[in-house]
Amino acid sequence: MGKVQNLIEEAINNMPTNLTKNEQIRYIYLYFGKKMKKDVNFFYGSNNRQNSIYNKDVDISSKNDFNVICKSIAQIYSAAFRKLGIECELLEAPSSSPIKHVDLAVKGDNDCWYHLNPMFDLFKIQMGCKTVRFANQTQKYPERNFSYITPEELKKIDDKLGYTWHGMYTNEVFDTLRAEILNRGGFKRHLKERFPNMDSRDLTYDFCNQYKLEFVLEHLNYSNCFTRIY
Repeated sequence: MGKVQNLIEEAINNMPTNLTKNEQIRYIYLYFGKKMKKDVNFFYGSNNRQNSIYNKDVDISSKNDFNVICKSIAQIYSAAFRKLGIECELLEAPSSSPIKHVDLAVKGDNDCWYHLNPMFDLFKIQMGCKTVRFANQTQKYPERNFSYITPEELKKIDDKLGYTWHGMYTNEVFDTLRAEILNRGGFKRHLKERFPNMDSRDLTYDFCNQYKLEFVLEHLNYSNCFTRIY
């Protein structure tokens, strides 16, 4: 059994109980997104090399690495969804090129169909950021009547799965940190609230910098922890 098949089994075995269908779909989307990586042989290869990789279907049972392109990652996600009993389809984006972008359509709660493009969100998932191609609104497939999940609804799911950190995505954490760094007065007020028993004289320049650095490192360590999403 290859690594990909093992990953599918691992993901399903570690999935929390009592998840809705939408939450299961999101869980798989994040779980695999933490492991997959772009196939550099395809993205930086010759035309012949790209055609060869694109036209070769993935053998889920024997694939022994996590290098993917849009088509192969869609096939891997599809195998996992079908194992969970979730209906899904592979979609070829309209294009005159023989190498077409491949997305996923999955059937979630209330028989709603959603558009997924995991390849686009790989880097975002690995950084713990907001995703933009999960159950999103899209005009790429005008013949499909896709539903979508609002950012507020998706945030509740991510909080439940543990994808967010203290209720925040990585990009929100760094936006907040950046604002605090630029606003030294506001940052010191934050520290006084965080350490109410500390004397103001101890909130030195070095202490502030150390706090910021430890805050960033703590978050990055949590963000890179694969077990955070289950």
